[in-house]
Amino acid sequence: MRILVIGALLGLLPASIARRKGYGFGIWWLYGTACFLVALPHSLIMKVNQAGIEARQLDEGMKKCPSCAEIVQGEATKCRFCGYEWVPITSSWTIVQESSNRSPESPPTPVLAKEPLALEPRPEDPSEPRS
Repeated sequence: MRILVIGALLGLLPASIARRKGYGFGIWWLYGTACFLVALPHSLIMKVNQAGIEARQLDEGMKKCPSCAEIVQGEATKCRFCGYEWVPITSSWTIVQESSNRSPESPPTPVLAKEPLALEPRPEDPSEPRS
């Protein structure tokens, strides 16, 4: 039992090296646990997988600059490499419910209003029973 625990802990070393180089942690942990003496040198001499590193960074919330293709922080509004600026997309048009007297059979008519993006709740009719 002790050998399995030691093997599992030793497998973390090649797995963490491989993860930093852009490869999957889980498969390298299994490989490192099963054959540590082969997996450790293998993880040290293998080349960096740039596509894997980039994919992991994009999954972690970073974004790619459309101008220079460098990876920048997700909250960035300006690229630190080329100066490209992201323009926030906001809409000033919202849908609100029409407050006219209408019959209960007719569906509500949406009305466009120029206000900050929000939806107004439908007013409750006291004559309708609650379900």
